[in-house]
Amino acid sequence: MITEVDVLIVGGGWTGVSAALTLHEHNAANPEVALTFALLEGHPSRLGGRAKSYEYEWTDEKGARRTTDFEHGAQYVGSQQSALWELIQRAIEQGLIARDDLVDGYAARLPYTEQVMMIAGKRYPYDRAQALFGIGGVPPGLGFWDIIGVLVIVDVIQAAEQSINVLSPWASSAWVTDLDRVTLLDWISSFGLPPGAVSLLRVSVEAVISVEANQVSAFYFLWYCACNGGFLNEVNDEKGGPQQYYLKSGLDDLLEKLAAPVGPQIYRGQVVRRVDYVGPGVVTVSTDDQTFRAKKLVLATSPASANKLRFDPPLPAAWQAVTSQPMGTTVKCQVFYRSPWWRNGPAQTDPLKEGVPQYTGYCGAADYPVIWVMDYSPVGPAPDYRDQGCYALMTFTIGSEAQTLLKDPTKEHVVQWVTTALCDLFNDTRALSSSSEYIDLKWFNWDESTPLIPGGPNTVFGKGVLTGDEAPAKAFDRPVDGKLYFAAAELSCKSPAARRSPQPSFVPDWKTLGQTGTYSDFRQSLGYMDGAVTCGRFVAHQLLEDMSLREKATAKDGVESVPAANVASAAPLGSDGLPASGVAPSAAAPSGPTPIPQATVLAALSMLCQSLYAASAPPGSGTTNSKMDPAALQTWLVGVLVETLVANGLVEAPPTQPAAGFDRAQALAYMEQMATWQPKFVSAVLNFLASGYALQAGSPPGTVNEVAELATIAATLMQLKSSEPSPSGGRLISITRGLRTAAGVGV
Repeated sequence: MITEVDVLIVGGGWTGVSAALTLHEHNAANPEVALTFALLEGHPSRLGGRAKSYEYEWTDEKGARRTTDFEHGAQYVGSQQSALWELIQRAIEQGLIARDDLVDGYAARLPYTEQVMMIAGKRYPYDRAQALFGIGGVPPGLGFWDIIGVLVIVDVIQAAEQSINVLSPWASSAWVTDLDRVTLLDWISSFGLPPGAVSLLRVSVEAVISVEANQVSAFYFLWYCACNGGFLNEVNDEKGGPQQYYLKSGLDDLLEKLAAPVGPQIYRGQVVRRVDYVGPGVVTVSTDDQTFRAKKLVLATSPASANKLRFDPPLPAAWQAVTSQPMGTTVKCQVFYRSPWWRNGPAQTDPLKEGVPQYTGYCGAADYPVIWVMDYSPVGPAPDYRDQGCYALMTFTIGSEAQTLLKDPTKEHVVQWVTTALCDLFNDTRALSSSSEYIDLKWFNWDESTPLIPGGPNTVFGKGVLTGDEAPAKAFDRPVDGKLYFAAAELSCKSPAARRSPQPSFVPDWKTLGQTGTYSDFRQSLGYMDGAVTCGRFVAHQLLEDMSLREKATAKDGVESVPAANVASAAPLGSDGLPASGVAPSAAAPSGPTPIPQATVLAALSMLCQSLYAASAPPGSGTTNSKMDPAALQTWLVGVLVETLVANGLVEAPPTQPAAGFDRAQALAYMEQMATWQPKFVSAVLNFLASGYALQAGSPPGTVNEVAELATIAATLMQLKSSEPSPSGGRLISITRGLRTAAGVGV
């Protein structure tokens, strides 16, 4: 028997269910033109796709048995991820989940301040409150040259991502599309940064995309960041970031409840094997035991999952290229213990153990058996978030480390691998499975062997997928043969009527001389659950329009044509709506460093140390330069760096900002001057860094030269400056923003 419907959806994750709910809403609002639809889900008993919850039973301190949901797949959500956030808030209002089910993970970690970073093979345990510049992931013991290197590369990353057209990436400026020819690792390595800076950057970028930097093109990573509010937003695990919240009630459970209105249209346990779209206006889909026929087919799966299907006729070359791209390899674990030993709470009441670290459970590590660790212990209601008696650490292992781990995919091996890594990170044998604290470990591997979904979290794109005359990405957002619609978090696209951004690329605000601006939301939350919801809705609207059941959507008033008085590019716009100039020379292909004489390096370091000392001197020393706010501190440091390089003849002075009361024309002129000067500054910093680091590293074993001494003093003074009390949490800013803020531009 053949089941016939107007629209068939394959995949019961957030994308597929969102598409189904959108069609259901259409039917409810337009019964006279209602259409029939069905959703096929391969799993026999759950929805969710890459959001995979499981129940864990445990005993509380009173001996009562309790059950808590944990996540083996997608987990986090940010308040800025509007599609999913609004669904969660609506579910709370409707009583589908409790308000206390939404946990602010950042707030829950606040009582504890110690954390660990493993950078370039060195362990850095430190107090979060003492992190350099208030940036949680930058340990105070990091070397001076590494610090400068991180500041520079973050600036270049921002300049590149802000030059990308997220909707049509191949139409971006030529200098940035060139980065689709190299891997992300090769690009990072091309800057000649010290090992510590490279390692810290790898922890950051690999934690964002859950694949190693040699697996994707540099352009793909920058495009991914541009679609998600920028790199600095992506790495923000604190307030306002995309990893701030999670649900303790289980994402699977929420999706099941949200999908209730379309429950009768869901066919579970239907693994699709073949898609036949030969006939005009019809698609036939075959599972192991059923056949379905539809006018339109929505493939709501990761592109790599679609590659498992047999298509007749074969997909066009562009989609064959996209669906053949690999997914990441990830092993996610929860390790359960009898107590939160990593916090060392009782030790602080023992005067003999004063100063024992109270770890938050947060760790990051590059080229390590686990890349990311987080305390995942169930908590009570806000604002106290009290412990409930179940204690767990969550770990991620990715890329080649995960592939090595999965060569022996037994629980015994995984337990030994993960708990040994935790023991090394926390320097505490209580992490080991042989300790009396250990209870159990639950794990799930997302790789090529995973049923239905060959990896995780996302299908990632290698070189040449997003750019070029024959870019496969040009097939995005359009149906194949008018019948096959691809939808996934990796393809997130927002319906025109829902867009809030003025254009598909970053738009700086001329009123702040480009210090602030708007990232495009056209591909909102690409790669996240929020992006899956967004894309499911987009495709449903698109096929309704194609079936003449809905008017073609247009942008809301004021979105496509923002008044010129409100926004402006950092440089004149080209025909593609993007800056005609930027930091291309430094970002796309950094040239080799020009050696700087040792005397000049020493003079520059001496000047930096003097400025750092003056700003960090104790009360009564006469200084009035105290900068306690992290953003202000970073801005101040950038300003000092500019002054130092200019004073020592390493770069020309930056353009003079326009006087107060400047108009749009004056702002644009200044911004273009800055766009021309900034690559020179980046190049000068890279030369200073390369020369200084080489001079320091070149000292004979057992000796300390003057460069090393001054660099150590500068790093120590940075630690001292960073330890000043801060009225707010810290986030990394870019040199670009620092330059303009240091110049006196208000926000």
